[in-house]
Amino acid sequence: MIVRLIAPSTETSEHYGLIGLKPISGFIGCEITGVDLSEVSMPVMAEIKDALSERLVLIFRNQNKLTRDGHINFARNFGDVLHLPHFPSLQNHPEIGLVHREASDKTSFFGEAFHCDSTFLRKPPTVIVMRGVELPPFGGDTAFSNLYVAYESLSERMRELIDGLKVVRSDGRIRSDPEAYEKIGSDEGYREAIHPLAVAHPVTGRKCLFLNPKLSVRFDGMTEEESAPLLNFLLQHLQFLPFTTRVRWEADTIVMWDNWAASHCKRGLEAAV
Repeated sequence: MIVRLIAPSTETSEHYGLIGLKPISGFIGCEITGVDLSEVSMPVMAEIKDALSERLVLIFRNQNKLTRDGHINFARNFGDVLHLPHFPSLQNHPEIGLVHREASDKTSFFGEAFHCDSTFLRKPPTVIVMRGVELPPFGGDTAFSNLYVAYESLSERMRELIDGLKVVRSDGRIRSDPEAYEKIGSDEGYREAIHPLAVAHPVTGRKCLFLNPKLSVRFDGMTEEESAPLLNFLLQHLQFLPFTTRVRWEADTIVMWDNWAASHCKRGLEAAV
């Protein structure tokens, strides 16, 4: 595969005077230090928002003071908190979806391919805020890919083609696996939603690929068979290792990411080629 690489930004982060930033790869991901998310001032929040726009994935370690209500209040700084119908919720905290998997589980788990969350919804979430609670000593990493760079590295002719395409999305394919959705009772995902393949980000205005391979059924106006070759190519393209980073979870780690401009994979980079 030949990819037109774009050099990572070499700009300094001098405008971050209240938080510490430690990038974990060239294009995406950053550990944030010097921040207690249980008490965030407005100036600190402004820098966090800038860092999210710049790095797309932010990691906050050792956030043991953050309560469940505090988690929700922090997330509200980025918009209305969306209850995702396909996740069970925590008791007394319906805004918090629970991702739970036992060590003995042998079946596949949705999220094991690069994707953006809940693109079958009419208005998919723009930001995800996730907390690690009980974790194994190793394994279970999450990989992320920069969808701005994935789009911008394509040829001009390919970008012109993509700009004119829309994707029909539904989670009906995942629901055909009863084991994967055994504990989820919503019919929301059976509704089809149509979104552009390339979108202008609502905050930055920068274009990115907006692709969810398992939920992308076909291009609008085309058959599944006609759509498959380009969809498969783009899936492989966004997994190109220089576009990606990998986050290792620890207890009381908060990871937040831009759900429009960053694709993620819960199995880590083992899935990348």
